[in-house]
Amino acid sequence: MYARVSTFMGKPENIGQAIKPLKEAFITKEKGWKGGYALDNRQTGKMLTITLWETKEDMEATVQVGNQIRGQAASLAGAAPPAVEVYEVALTPED
Repeated sequence: MYARVSTFMGKPENIGQAIKPLKEAFITKEKGWKGGYALDNRQTGKMLTITLWETKEDMEATVQVGNQIRGQAASLAGAAPPAVEVYEVALTPED
């Protein structure tokens, strides 16, 4: 499994607004989608998103749509474009 992790630093008073486009995106039917998490700190304005994918290829096939969704969320949060990193998932609760 693979994970795409994005880090946003927005305005604390706006960070909650970024949740809506992320929530809509998390109801995805994209091939290989395994789930996702959005974590926010409304005191600092920092947000992390983690999307999980069955294969690296499945994850890479969603780069453009992911960029659009992250860009929309960042704009709503008053954030610069997020930093995006890719990881291979080494351990899950099922392991």
